[in-house]
Amino acid sequence: KVGITTEVISRGQNSGVMSLMSGFSESERQAMMKLLQDIYDKFTRKAAEGRGMELETLEKLARGRVYTGSMAVKNGLVDELGTLEDAIAYAIKDAKERGAIDADAKVDRLVLPKPTSPLEALFGPLDPDASIRTTAARRGALVEAVEALSPEAARHLQALAIVNLLSREPRLTLMPFEVRVK
Repeated sequence: KVGITTEVISRGQNSGVMSLMSGFSESERQAMMKLLQDIYDKFTRKAAEGRGMELETLEKLARGRVYTGSMAVKNGLVDELGTLEDAIAYAIKDAKERGAIDADAKVDRLVLPKPTSPLEALFGPLDPDASIRTTAARRGALVEAVEALSPEAARHLQALAIVNLLSREPRLTLMPFEVRVK
């Protein structure tokens, strides 16, 4: 409706594996399944090593199963239950005991990005101009990056930005054409 089209150009047997326009071919499906299996094998191997557990034992507990905390403790998947704060305190204590951090060092915790107020969490930035400036700066950088690859795509992206801006209005009218002055 806004003049954006998609053209897929691919080269290579599995080059379209991440395409949003079509499903996997059989070759792409096999490549993706191999990738996922490799990741799963690496994760379970590292988890078994970290838990001091035989891979076969861990494998019997794994395969996408979900456990409550107490079940995970019972099955040897975790040492103990606690909060994020408990885990951070444990990590600091462990680092000090191993000598990675000086035993007398004061450790400050820096949470990024800085938390907003509950009001801002619900409604976004309280300074509307800040939100517009941030969005405009991001959009400008994106358009510049896209323009380096494809000027035509950059024009479409700018048109979408206008549609996005206008869509906040109670009524929206778009003409089915574009006027370019050269």
